[in-house]
Amino acid sequence: MTTAHAAFDSWAPTYELSELQRLLFEPVHRTVLELVHENVPRGARALDVGCGADADVEEDRRSRWPFDRPRGRRMESLLTDCGLDVVDYHLAPVHGPVPSIHVLVARPRPSSGVTA
Repeated sequence: MTTAHAAFDSWAPTYELSELQRLLFEPVHRTVLELVHENVPRGARALDVGCGADADVEEDRRSRWPFDRPRGRRMESLLTDCGLDVVDYHLAPVHGPVPSIHVLVARPRPSSGVTA
């Protein structure tokens, strides 16, 4: 594990509490969700890269379609078939009996030059 990866892993448990969430990430997430809802057909397959715990997508699904039966835990939304993140902690909430999605933790190859 690289120093950057170790640092991010240590920040992961409090990541959602950061002021950056409100100032930077939440506006970006809202914009992405609006673009998805405007341009992607409901039920389409998607790959969420850097998905984290994906609380925003699940919350959005519930607010837009409150009568849909939830199909799984936090990450499984109406649009996500596969989630990918480099931090194990972010994917912990979605591990479990959710057979219709695949959860991957990415590790950079040493030869790639990526240090995260």
